[in-house]
Amino acid sequence: MRVLAHWKPIVAVVLLGLAFGIAYLLLAEDRYAAEAKLQVVPVPAGDRTFEGFALPRVSDGASAAETVADLVATASVVDQAAVQLRLDRGDVLDAVTVHADDDSNVVTVRAEADDPRLAAQIANAVAEEFVAERSGAFQGELNRTITQLREALRSVPASERDVPPADALVARVTALRALLGERDPTVRVAGNAVAQNFVVWPRPVPVLAVALLGSLLLGLAVAALMAAADARRMASPTDDTLAQRESVLVERVRAVAKRERALAKGEAALAERGRAVDDRRESVASRGRALGERVLAVTERERRLAHQAD
Repeated sequence: MRVLAHWKPIVAVVLLGLAFGIAYLLLAEDRYAAEAKLQVVPVPAGDRTFEGFALPRVSDGASAAETVADLVATASVVDQAAVQLRLDRGDVLDAVTVHADDDSNVVTVRAEADDPRLAAQIANAVAEEFVAERSGAFQGELNRTITQLREALRSVPASERDVPPADALVARVTALRALLGERDPTVRVAGNAVAQNFVVWPRPVPVLAVALLGSLLLGLAVAALMAAADARRMASPTDDTLAQRESVLVERVRAVAKRERALAKGEAALAERGRAVDDRRESVASRGRALGERVLAVTERERRLAHQAD
């Protein structure tokens, strides 16, 4: 409850946070999103037709969709998409996020941009470039495997190619030759991204909610610090008393010093007055001696006059 006693800083911080949130909503650039879908068809676990191929398979470990999702936003795919769209590689990489749905084996390529058409173009370019890259790698593996199987069959007479184990090799070569020039059979574009005039960011509700919550927590933290400071002051009255005594002593020392300076000035004035009195005394003494001499001179003159009169 002591924290809530400092409600003014809490209200001030909350209002400031909401003001920042509203300013962000007004000044932030609108972002649009578009999504392209990739369908993953993993190779069955017991299928040996694509043995040795780097293709997603059904297994008890990581799902095929997650495996494909990890390979979508690679450097080679992003670079090709950026060249196709005449964009910077970093802009394409920042715009794209990939999500895998394990239940449906669907990989979603999501792109965000300040223009809805650009967002759709980025998502489609990345998805198509990924499928094209996978198809190119698949054709390379396909040609290499067919060459290896033909080398293995070269030493087998034609009359023995329809009996085990040569018949399995012949069947595999036939199946693989049918895929020459085809795309990767395990990944295909299931849905193209479409431009939508729906702003995905900034959203008023989450932005204001985050601003309100963040500013409220900050305001409570400030109020808690103020309450803790008050508690420390209340918990240490001895320290306050000592501080007051120290301040009183300091004032007294200052007063004594001031009085000493005043006394020094008074003593200097008294000494000056004493010297003036001594000077006056000496002057009076001099004048007394002069008067005495004049009196003697007058007396002597009177004596001579009296003598002449006689």
